[in-house]
Amino acid sequence: MSNEATNTWYTVKFQSLCDELERPVTPERAARLGTLKAYDIQQKKIAADTTLVSFDFISNCCETHSGNATILNGVLNLNYYQTNSEACRCLCDYRLTYTISDTTRHWTSIKVKRFEKKN
Repeated sequence: MSNEATNTWYTVKFQSLCDELERPVTPERAARLGTLKAYDIQQKKIAADTTLVSFDFISNCCETHSGNATILNGVLNLNYYQTNSEACRCLCDYRLTYTISDTTRHWTSIKVKRFEKKN
């Protein structure tokens, strides 16, 4: 499942990683990483004016998520939230990827925060 949200200087792509066999979410792995907490934050410049920033998180199966971004005082703030009300009784890995296409925006650190609903 993949959804994409668009803003003027970034897009957000949601991916469910539940079907990847090498990434089973066991209770032990969920306890170690935490649920709804971002991990494996990656930043990669893919063109002179485009940077990808992604992170993974564990949550209930059947959910969909999106996010928004702001830059304040040199911090890229990536906020994410659930976009549906469905949740199944299992755990799944998810990934949000922000494609930032603007050479005038700069940051020195990244902060990820989950909201209960869209802000």
